[in-house]
Amino acid sequence: MSPLIKLAAFAKEQAPTHRFLVIVDEFDELPQELYLHGNLAETFFNNLRALTTTGNIAIILVGGENMPFIMERQGEKLNKFTRQNVSYFSRATEWDDFLQLVRRPTHNCLKWSDDAVSAIFNETNGNPYFTNLLCTRVLQEAIRSRDGDVTANEVSTALDKEVTSLDANSFAHLWHDGVLKPSAEREPVILRRRQVLTALARCARKDAPLTFQNIASQKSAPLLGAAEMAATLNDFVRRDVLSEMNGEFRFRLPIFERWLKQGGLAVIQPDAVSEELAARVQSEEGAAFVRSEELVTLVNKWPTYQGRHITTDDVRAWYQQVDGFRNQRLLFKLLSSIKFVSESELRDRSVHAFVQLNKQLQEFVRQKLTGRRVDVLLTYLDGHGKSGEQITSVFAEENKISVKQICSRSELPSRLNKAISDRTPVSAIIIVDDLAATGGTLSRSVVEVESEVADLLIRGNTKLLACVLYSTKAASERILESLRTIHAIESDFRVGEFLSPKLSAFSEQSAIWASEEERVRAKALVSELGARVYKTQPLGYGGMGLLLVFPATVPNNSLPILHSSSKSGQKPWRPLFPRPTN
Repeated sequence: MSPLIKLAAFAKEQAPTHRFLVIVDEFDELPQELYLHGNLAETFFNNLRALTTTGNIAIILVGGENMPFIMERQGEKLNKFTRQNVSYFSRATEWDDFLQLVRRPTHNCLKWSDDAVSAIFNETNGNPYFTNLLCTRVLQEAIRSRDGDVTANEVSTALDKEVTSLDANSFAHLWHDGVLKPSAEREPVILRRRQVLTALARCARKDAPLTFQNIASQKSAPLLGAAEMAATLNDFVRRDVLSEMNGEFRFRLPIFERWLKQGGLAVIQPDAVSEELAARVQSEEGAAFVRSEELVTLVNKWPTYQGRHITTDDVRAWYQQVDGFRNQRLLFKLLSSIKFVSESELRDRSVHAFVQLNKQLQEFVRQKLTGRRVDVLLTYLDGHGKSGEQITSVFAEENKISVKQICSRSELPSRLNKAISDRTPVSAIIIVDDLAATGGTLSRSVVEVESEVADLLIRGNTKLLACVLYSTKAASERILESLRTIHAIESDFRVGEFLSPKLSAFSEQSAIWASEEERVRAKALVSELGARVYKTQPLGYGGMGLLLVFPATVPNNSLPILHSSSKSGQKPWRPLFPRPTN
């Protein structure tokens, strides 16, 4: 797409008064990677959007029933496009347009009577594709008979010949399109549609009313239940293949009904290959079902979250927000790979991180068991009452530091000034945080703190130290790089535990997925769900996609579907580990 944008700019220079129209046919046949949420889709649709802003380019995207599926996922990028449905012409409001469609291409050689045009409309219901097919046959018959006058009789003759020559390709979109599932999972839906169409065709051959009871009596698939048949019939009505009034169904396309009754029934009936493919998909779907014993095993491994145990019902309700056992299995695999930090582990990491920092501090001897260290100041990055302050309190408690030595960043200047005035030296400021995933926030913060209180640090001979309980190696390097820019005072950074790259759900090192295809499918699913929560960060801050849960909160670098609700009421999403809100 990018070269087209350059071409548009070149065209505007060369021909500033010209406008160009680009028509993209079969747009809804895009590979899923190009419209499901992800880096590739973002790049493609951002370039498409950029092309529409060039001023001299207009774009028409042509597609079928899958277009709403694409628009739903990338609608914010396509908000300049308007939808125009051209499935059927309306006899009431678009009759003149339909007359033009029929008569204009052959106005110099054929004379269409009004009853001929009406007969065309009656058989096609104004569908432009089938109108074109039938009119082409009428022209061929007129050439053969050397008769340029077209009446309803000529249309009827052409119709009989056209219907017998049509094959399944002309109608296949009626049972293939509009299956909003990955290609590998569409076969069972297509099979059910063909089974229902077979029953409809048999019923129509007997000229019996197309009621649910009559249709059900003609089904030959023993595994096609009443509920599945009703759902499929309703799906056909929704997609304008059928209409329904007073309990009786009718074909929206009479030419399709005629084809089914004559020769289409033999074609539409499911063959052994289709049934085998559908059975395979259904077998895989059944095998993916999450069993109760798996749920019990999982939740028994987890500590409490915000003081309560997550139950099997909680987990089941969470993953059942998506349809299909295979998609539910993908979400369950994510849960099975979560690093769920317990309260005791959090305290252990606090001690481990401080042991390393302690080497940079003056020796402190406690005179009593109740004695607490008062020669350091502890601070945190986020606001009062949030996770940073809570983690800092745990850090102070485990390392025998007085809680009076905890203060916010804004209080640091006054606390340092007071220490200097009272001649109670502060050997170090320690910035405490629970997680450094990208390292961006902490690396900026240490530099900002240094610039805010540099003079006071120098006067008091105070060091600037930072520690996190958990960090990625990349984040650690980034933070150390920032500290290297500080020369006037001593500084250091320490980590309680380095996180494995496997903790990133979709990294190449992840051991969660059985294959690359499964990893890609899972990422597309989670990106789509995550976009309901955070459109710009569907995999969490920095695109990290971490599977990390703390005892009372979940980091924003973890997958949003774990910790946050959707912002839209139309697509609700309930998290399994809701973050506390102030």
